[in-house]
Amino acid sequence: MLPAHECKPLHGIRVVDFGCYLAGPLVGRILADAGASVTAITPPGGPLWKHAHVNHALLRGKNVLPVDLKSDSGKKSVWELVSTADVLVENFAPGVMARLGFSSDDVKRANPACIYLSLPGFASTDEEFKELKAFEAIVMTQSGVYCDMGLNRKFIISPPALPRCSISS
Repeated sequence: MLPAHECKPLHGIRVVDFGCYLAGPLVGRILADAGASVTAITPPGGPLWKHAHVNHALLRGKNVLPVDLKSDSGKKSVWELVSTADVLVENFAPGVMARLGFSSDDVKRANPACIYLSLPGFASTDEEFKELKAFEAIVMTQSGVYCDMGLNRKFIISPPALPRCSISS
């Protein structure tokens, strides 16, 4: 009988997770939960979240590699991972991965089999918003989630408020 981790559907899949904030790290965590071997690339000072419980939730099941992506030695160590990865996940602001030297074209040249998953807030073909950093409140505003919250709140005599849970990360 195989060990439990070898029975998961993504066992043997190698993922490099450049995710920051919520969307990218959550995708990486879901892949890790499904059995993939996920390496989270974090800044030298540690993950962006300073709360241990958030880091635990987002980094669960991952190997964490603190790397300075602006240094040559940091880039070299990450390229070693990317060259054998099956999947790369990133959700930086538009253009950041290219400035760091890890654009989809760079990765495809080094590893043609690698699936490059980019999670921008808006489509790269959206001429008006493609360069906009897209945190949840921006996406929810643009998609109309907030358009009638004031009206609905009038019926329950309460001021407009942000939802208590993340809807569009």
